[in-house]
Amino acid sequence: MVSVLNSVSSSIAPKVTRSTSVIRGPSPPGSSTWERTQDGEIVDSSPVHSDLADQVGYSNITIGNALSSLHDSLLRVDGNIASTNHGSKNAISEHIREKYQKLIGQLPENDVVTDLVNIFFTELNDWALVIEQHFFNKALSAWDSASGFIASGRLNQIQNDTIQFPALLFQLLAVGLQISPPESKSSKLLFVDGSGARENLSFRYSQLATSLMELIGKNRPTVTSVQHNFLLGLWLKNRSQGTESWRVLNSAVRQAQDLGLHRETKVFQSPGEEFTDVLARIWYGEYKRRLWVSLFIWDSHMAIMLGRPRIIHRSDCTVPTPTDCDIPTYALTRIPMPSSSGFSSYTYQLFNYALSHKIHEMLSLNSVTSNIRGYQNVQRLENEVLFMMNGLPACLRPYNPDLSWDESYPYLPLQRLQIGVVVNAYITALHRPHAGIQPLSREAGVKAAVDTLEFQQRQFEMLKPHQYRIYGFSFFTINAGLFLSAITLDHAPGPQGMLGTILDVLRKAIYRLTIMQEQSAMAKSGVEILTQCLNAITAFVDNIYTPGTSFQKEIAQNERKEIDMLGMSAHLQDGSVGSELLSHGLDFNATMLESMGLIPDLMLDPSLGSSEWFGFTV
Repeated sequence: MVSVLNSVSSSIAPKVTRSTSVIRGPSPPGSSTWERTQDGEIVDSSPVHSDLADQVGYSNITIGNALSSLHDSLLRVDGNIASTNHGSKNAISEHIREKYQKLIGQLPENDVVTDLVNIFFTELNDWALVIEQHFFNKALSAWDSASGFIASGRLNQIQNDTIQFPALLFQLLAVGLQISPPESKSSKLLFVDGSGARENLSFRYSQLATSLMELIGKNRPTVTSVQHNFLLGLWLKNRSQGTESWRVLNSAVRQAQDLGLHRETKVFQSPGEEFTDVLARIWYGEYKRRLWVSLFIWDSHMAIMLGRPRIIHRSDCTVPTPTDCDIPTYALTRIPMPSSSGFSSYTYQLFNYALSHKIHEMLSLNSVTSNIRGYQNVQRLENEVLFMMNGLPACLRPYNPDLSWDESYPYLPLQRLQIGVVVNAYITALHRPHAGIQPLSREAGVKAAVDTLEFQQRQFEMLKPHQYRIYGFSFFTINAGLFLSAITLDHAPGPQGMLGTILDVLRKAIYRLTIMQEQSAMAKSGVEILTQCLNAITAFVDNIYTPGTSFQKEIAQNERKEIDMLGMSAHLQDGSVGSELLSHGLDFNATMLESMGLIPDLMLDPSLGSSEWFGFTV
């Protein structure tokens, strides 16, 4: 019986062997790894798995498959079973050790690392909550402590999470360079004062991160590798590579599922275990839940906004909702408890998580189709989301907020505005399939899209130039602008009294994107397509209305409003944007699709109605 138990246990705990004495080359499509021998022969050096679980493809999670069921049955018969630990350390060949040390040797000096890490957390993470700083600092300390093992080549004695940490660090530095001010300490030390030089170095750091993960991360999913892929997805988004970002997100989700981050886990105190150790494991569990929540939110966003299929399904997830509290930057002295003030920096993310569940409900109920049955759920879902938003702490409500907390909590203004953006973007997406046939849906969708653009305008006024590259500040503007353009072209003048407002927010959107386009290729594409849309709208309505009508007066009044405050009077003297912005034909090109990550079948086709161009059918 014991031999059977050990056999099953070893099948759940992977063992990996590798070929040796080879010179590596880049992997060709369709294979994991190939190597060239000293004689010039190309051989397959992919890991050879000697256990049944990997050979068949069983999940590493000990639940939900025949092998794990057999393991549990045998365990009940005889408790003297070998450990089913998946192995936190693996054999690493001499060749890999040498290449690993060569790659990590390209990390910049400590002053540069410190500055770029600080830029990442202050300019982006403090309000966007990409990585928990406490656990990043802890991982950085663990890697520093392992420097002796690394220098002597004893990688086999280091945890996989720690071995992979330099890849995460390189990727974080790459994102830091994307949003680094030109006058920063790191820019001067690295001699990258220009945005082009910073972009080139950012690309190099990201490539080094990817090379490290290819070297020591294949078939070894860890929390660090999930974080790396998540950051890589963020980096790609900021580079206006939305489609590639979605593909990387898929990899991050699959690795997280392989680790069981989507499943509920419990922490128990072992006999003789110190409470501080138990406390550390409790907080680490909280951290892993938050990492899963971030993946869940991104997946939901890409599904509803970009038309991508969901990677995650709610029915697979049993992980509890994280606690609404701040994770201390340093010492963890108590168990996670909700904040006594009624909100924390994480309240924003919990709202996004709740909204993501509404997205799943929306998609599951077929509310994204234009049939009557789908429309019946639209108003209910909208009301539920508005109820959620109004139930937020007053300091986070985008409408009529309590601003008295802003000075003490600098992250609040951007989080509050971003909630306004995502709620209205959700409502727009909710009504979009029905806007062509339901006047009430059309009116609600237009109002939400206008509010999206107005919240983005307020965000823009808070931004610094080095933050213009951040994906969301361009994407939501373009997305709302496309919706408004399609509705106006198909249903001009649109909801009563709204046409002038639509033209006003579209012009402001073009102005914002024009300023940001030097930092963002997606913003540049957005300028082109929205300018073309504005031209088409102007030409269309000019054929319907004559000067002196109430419609023309509405346009004139709105053109005078606040436009001079934006410095756009020169562009608006003739009732349209400047001629230098109008040199392109109406064309939704592949560059735009790639930048936003939209699926190809939403590409404009001259044979389609304009509403179909933008992803919904009338």
